[in-house]
Amino acid sequence: MRIDIKTTSPTTLRNAIIKNIEGKQFRTWEIVKNDKGNKLLNHTSAQYTNKVLIDLSVLKETLSATPNWWKNTGEPDEATKAVIMGNFTALLLTYYTDDFTHLETFS
Repeated sequence: MRIDIKTTSPTTLRNAIIKNIEGKQFRTWEIVKNDKGNKLLNHTSAQYTNKVLIDLSVLKETLSATPNWWKNTGEPDEATKAVIMGNFTALLLTYYTDDFTHLETFS
């Protein structure tokens, strides 16, 4: 599962999303770090917190969002991944529509 966000400024968009989450602009999201120090997006609702972590990777004219999880919790089911990725898509479509041209989703 993956969402590719097509943009001319993927690093700028990634930094803006992380900055806004760290600044508490979005009450249902937080930033957590993995064992390598990478910043991941964590949905904080009780039923989903720490189950699916979104990694944002910068590629050429693309910001790629992929689901990850903690090693000790195991891989979440596809439905849980879909809910979190859907919530992230809603965040993008609500607050960042001027920062990308389109989204591509992959199973």
